[in-house]
Amino acid sequence: PTEIIATLDSAKKSYDRRIIAVFQPHLFSRTQLFYREFAEALRRADVCYLVDIFPSREQPIPGVTAEMISKYAETLGYKNIEYIGAKENAAGKVLGQARQGDMIITIGAGSITRVNPEIIKGLRNNVS
Repeated sequence: PTEIIATLDSAKKSYDRRIIAVFQPHLFSRTQLFYREFAEALRRADVCYLVDIFPSREQPIPGVTAEMISKYAETLGYKNIEYIGAKENAAGKVLGQARQGDMIITIGAGSITRVNPEIIKGLRNNVS
């Protein structure tokens, strides 16, 4: 969570535009321990999409999902956060929301960066 805060705070300070974040939690155990802190940190984004947890070496923990983060964020009053499931849903969501001048940040230690080429391609097609 502290690295998310540092990233989003830095983006906000250096870029006076809307920030769209796509977050992929890494590990079920880490999500279980830090879902509240992740929710607090992600509130710095103007819009945030959460995708499924990147399990790495872990087996799922019953009841532990990325949706825990969005639900907790909503209890804090953050309405611009949405759990969207598979990371393959991210590009479509971002492209449907993005406006000229937005900064789009993908955050996570897993496979989330694999959506970046699709987002970039979509943005280029929208500009052409």
